[in-house]
Amino acid sequence: MTHRTWRSRRWRWAAGGLALAVSACGAASSGAQRDERSTSAPAARPAPLAESRLESPKLVVRLTGLVRTAPEVLTVSFAVSNADPAVAVSLGAVFAAAEIDQDSIADAYLFDELHQKKYFVLRGDQGRPACSHEAGPIPTGRERVVWCRFPAPPSGVSLISVSVPHLPMFRNVPISAPVEGEGAR
Repeated sequence: MTHRTWRSRRWRWAAGGLALAVSACGAASSGAQRDERSTSAPAARPAPLAESRLESPKLVVRLTGLVRTAPEVLTVSFAVSNADPAVAVSLGAVFAAAEIDQDSIADAYLFDELHQKKYFVLRGDQGRPACSHEAGPIPTGRERVVWCRFPAPPSGVSLISVSVPHLPMFRNVPISAPVEGEGAR
């Protein structure tokens, strides 16, 4: 396999992960369809960029994408799996403190170790975080894809650390460029 073929496949995998994250967001207005799409795991998925486990509640968090979707925006996507055999888990109860942030992963942040700077989730005019808002808890044994958007570090920064509440920091994760022909979402 040539380097060009591998690169092309890698970008297609990244695009697939980003498309899955966007579809989970877009499905938010379709009621029951959203729950079915956002909780089913894909048949074949590329390896995550990083993974960590939370013991209470029992969750597996996979960092699946870190893409510069616009010159000033990074979009981070996660697949969160509920490994608890008995209890459904609400994301907001674990990863967001403020009421406006419930059912999201809004308390995550990026850390540029080179410049010693933190980047917090972007927010709209009314303070609502720029991230997916998933209604209801994640059922036992299911997975939900979530995303959040951050201000991008300077263009020369190619690695960034990702912090999610209650988990060890995902350190020095490579930032991907968007797939050619795809615009910012």
